[in-house]
Amino acid sequence: MQPVSRTEPPSPLPQGRVDVALGHERASLILVGEVDVVLVPDLHTAIDHVVSAGLPVDVECAELTFIDSSAVGCLSLLAQSVPERPRVLDAPPMLDRLLRITGIDALPLMEP
Repeated sequence: MQPVSRTEPPSPLPQGRVDVALGHERASLILVGEVDVVLVPDLHTAIDHVVSAGLPVDVECAELTFIDSSAVGCLSLLAQSVPERPRVLDAPPMLDRLLRITGIDALPLMEP
């Protein structure tokens, strides 16, 4: 009888999440991991929360590892839904590049 080779189960795909933190002076939209089309409904809900708070908004990207065009479109929607320009904090180079390539950096989204 031949020994059976055991393999480890495949590791789960990296996942992302969208969190909201409401402070006294600012609201934060926190992007973590891979933010893509699967998370768009969560992103819309989070954007609704930060917009309804009526506070200036920070988009925190320190833990963002990937973002697709559908999620970038949601950030554009955010920029158009609040009276004060949102601040994008700790944006990884790939997000800066994506915003430049698509022309979204011309929207009032990125802090200079």
